[in-house]
Amino acid sequence: MGEDAWPIWPSVAGFVDHSDSGVSAEAVRFFIGSGDKKALLYALSIRQKEKLLPLFRRALLDHFMILRRNAAIALRYYPEYRLIVVPSLLVPLSDSSPYVRLEAARSLNMVDAVGASRAGAVKAVIEVLKNDRSIGAMEAVYALGEFQTETKVAVTALIEALQSTNILVPGAAHKTLMEKFSADVITPELIKAIERHNGTSQKATAILRQLELSRPATE
Repeated sequence: MGEDAWPIWPSVAGFVDHSDSGVSAEAVRFFIGSGDKKALLYALSIRQKEKLLPLFRRALLDHFMILRRNAAIALRYYPEYRLIVVPSLLVPLSDSSPYVRLEAARSLNMVDAVGASRAGAVKAVIEVLKNDRSIGAMEAVYALGEFQTETKVAVTALIEALQSTNILVPGAAHKTLMEKFSADVITPELIKAIERHNGTSQKATAILRQLELSRPATE
């Protein structure tokens, strides 16, 4: 239904706190969409969002993983309430599910990058990248591209990910390095990787050459 469904949001809000966690998860998904700026929560006013905030915070504690994950995503749309949201997101940052931890870390970084740094959000993402052998690892790679206040840590983890045995990860890491970080940030870490003479050296060398070739010629 897309944006045509937005006028019914007050009715859907009543299902966020439903006794059936699956129903609640779908209700939250109605508000977050794909988690980008097209989400309904991005379009609602602060006053409208305020009515939903307690529901999303409670959902973080539910037994159903998908509901906790969706609620963690929902809270990224509340930067004006960061004093409330940041403490709430610290709980799912140590959730048993890597998918919940990942989205909690991303939301923390979006709402309060300084608070996310203090809470170790980027480290939580790196742990998902290292330990999860599913598509969650690839999502962690893309999430690292969002941590622009902790570029050294993020870039180092992405360079290490170039040698991942998860077939989805190396290409995603390469793409994220090239698209999300400047050459000035990447180059020193690439040189360190090359000097270590480990599994990343060859791929780090290839990226460094790519960066050199892409630089505009100087007169």
